[in-house]
Amino acid sequence: MTVDKNRSLAEKIDAPWKDIKRLGLDQHVAKKIIFCFNYETNKVVPIFKTQDIEYFLDKINEKQEYPLLYDNKSLGEKYEYLTEQILKAKQESEITNSWEITYFCRFLYESYPPPKTITEPQRKTTITSVDTEEIKQKREFMDLLNELRRQYKISAEQLREYRDAGFKDPQARITLTEKLTKLK
Repeated sequence: MTVDKNRSLAEKIDAPWKDIKRLGLDQHVAKKIIFCFNYETNKVVPIFKTQDIEYFLDKINEKQEYPLLYDNKSLGEKYEYLTEQILKAKQESEITNSWEITYFCRFLYESYPPPKTITEPQRKTTITSVDTEEIKQKREFMDLLNELRRQYKISAEQLREYRDAGFKDPQARITLTEKLTKLK
């Protein structure tokens, strides 16, 4: 489907890409593949995040209007519409109409950088200051264990036992740190 010249951009994006794991909900990888195989048609852009194209259109068009029931369209239909609009805006400008498409898109990203949005998975992995303090304590605990091991004051087996106990229970880590510091 990707190389089929008779298929629309919407059909290519709405193809059964979901059967391939880890392509993402916005089909970034699929869009990249489609771009690579359809670059010479001048009907695709190297902007793979749907939100970015919407953002750029809002920036370069004074009053960007979306078609009726835009939100009900499939991802492919939205992307095809947005791509057509961004290419139309590029062609209508005296400055950008002669630019190669990758240069134009680079210009958009550098001139109008999209705001960074934190996704739910990123939010879950964002480290809080409490987490940071615990990481610091674990690192110091491991430094102590490694130092004692280098000095042959504990065995490799003891190091593993202390590490496991100290990482499972913060209170045990504090007690072990006090006990092991005395061995220095």
